[in-house]
Amino acid sequence: MESAFGQSRLSPMTRAALKLYDEALRVNLECEHAGEAVAIHPASGDYAVAPTHRAAARALLERHANDRGIVTLTIGQATPADIRLAMRMGGGAKS
Repeated sequence: MESAFGQSRLSPMTRAALKLYDEALRVNLECEHAGEAVAIHPASGDYAVAPTHRAAARALLERHANDRGIVTLTIGQATPADIRLAMRMGGGAKS
């Protein structure tokens, strides 16, 4: 997933979340949750999985209400929507 996002255009928080996903979460999540959403709190390594990005974010925000620094991704192959969202979060131009 890392190369699909154009790392130089992403925020440090988004890069940290992608690194965590690639190095620690991908193998475990893609087998059972492909196509679902994962919300990642890069500062703690905590994450939540749900059918939608909104539901995953809400679940994680319940545990990290004072620190809203989370990133959501689609589990599995990056979608065009994931790339556009990551670009906006990182300050890059829309495609």
